Amino acid sequence: MTRRFDIRGTTLVSIAAAIAVFFIATACAAVPSASGSVHVGAGTRSIKDPLLEELGGMAVGTVALRQEGGNGIVGELGLAYATGSADGVEALGTTSDVDAEFYELSAGLRKYVELGPIRPYIGAGVSRLWLDGQVSPQGGPSIDASASAWGAYVGGGADLILGPGMTAGLDVRYGWTDRMDVEGQGFDAESIQTVLSLGWSF
Repeated sequence: MTRRFDIRGTTLVSIAAAIAVFFIATACAAVPSASGSVHVGAGTRSIKDPLLEELGGMAVGTVALRQEGGNGIVGELGLAYATGSADGVEALGTTSDVDAEFYELSAGLRKYVELGPIRPYIGAGVSRLWLDGQVSPQGGPSIDASASAWGAYVGGGADLILGPGMTAGLDVRYGWTDRMDVEGQGFDAESIQTVLSLGWSF
C-alpha cells in the first residue's frame, strides 16, 4: 500500500491545534499535586458508513498522555491507529476489495468521579483523522486513496486502580468527522470505538 501524507499545511495546523488544546485545558485545571500518566490500549473500531461499514470491527491501537488537574478534570492527548479490509465492496462505482488504515490525533478533557478503586468518567474532545486506503476493483488496477478531516468525540468508561501508579481502563468512544472525499465519493467517518488499556503514572 502506498502512503501519501502531506506533512505541511493542514497537517501541521491540526497537530499544533491539538497540542494547544491539551496544554491550555491542562493549565486551566492544574493544581500543585497534578501528575501525568501514559496509557497503551487495544480494541476495535467500527465505521458507520455504507462505504466502510463492510470493514467491520477494525483492530485499533492507542497511546495517550494524560495530565491530572483539579476537581477530577484530566487533559488527554491521544494517538490511534486502526486498520481493516473487506472483499466485494461496492466502492467507486464497481465491486472492489478495500484495505484501509486510519490515523487519528485527538485532544480532550475527562471528568472523573472517585468511587474507591474504580474511577468512572465522561469525556469529549476534538480530533484530526487521516485515511490511507487502497481500492482494488475486481479485474482492474488498484487505486491509492487518501483523505483527512476534522472531527469530535464523546465517550465514557472507567479506570480501575491496580496498584501504586498503575491502572486498567475501559473506554467507549463515539466519534464523527466532517465529510471526507475519496476519488469523488464522499463519506462520513462516524465511528464507535471500544478499547481496553493499561496506564502508568509518572
